[in-house]
Amino acid sequence: YGYASDDVLNGLDGNDTLRGYAGNDTLRGDAGADTLYGGDGNDMLDGGADNDYLYGENGDDSLLGGAGNDTLYGGSGNDTLEGAAGNDYLSGEGGSDTYVFNSGWGQDTINNYDTTSGRSDTITFGTGIATDQLWFRRVNGDLEVSLIGSTDKTTLSNWYAGSVYHVDQFTTADGKRLSDTQVDSLVQAMAAFSPPVSGQTTLPQNYRDALEGVIAANWK
Repeated sequence: YGYASDDVLNGLDGNDTLRGYAGNDTLRGDAGADTLYGGDGNDMLDGGADNDYLYGENGDDSLLGGAGNDTLYGGSGNDTLEGAAGNDYLSGEGGSDTYVFNSGWGQDTINNYDTTSGRSDTITFGTGIATDQLWFRRVNGDLEVSLIGSTDKTTLSNWYAGSVYHVDQFTTADGKRLSDTQVDSLVQAMAAFSPPVSGQTTLPQNYRDALEGVIAANWK
């Protein structure tokens, strides 16, 4: 347990519960299935190995799930959520939040339900992920964005239930941006094709002929 100061708490081995309370705290779960609570302040939470639960609570927090199938809740404030390796569940909750997704990070689910006035939420794709490697499709009421040629994907639950479930933009490491209002243009264009097969990390020529113009027109 932390105090009303800037604390550093390390869980080490075992299944730990760490609470930062007030202050700008650093909580590291390390090995084991840990539960971390940031409390007030701008906190850094790192779940480490295994299946962890991270709660940023109040403040502008940074949450890193680490290896394992983790569950991350940002709480209020402008938070950054990184599931890392494993199949993770991420919910930024209130504020303007950023979700980070990299190659090799598995299959994540994002619930971005947020009625905060003036918020601006973002999914940012890491280095090495190009705009023409991202495949957009509707799956029932969800939006699925997958990395072609791999099993990596992020699913935005209830996207088609309304804008309160949307992120406002998608960005790439090379500075490209796609707004939520442009997503359907990509979904509709890609619906004419099946996603490229496993190991196909670039679009086949016939896909490129049909899709390059749409991708370039919407990713700016």
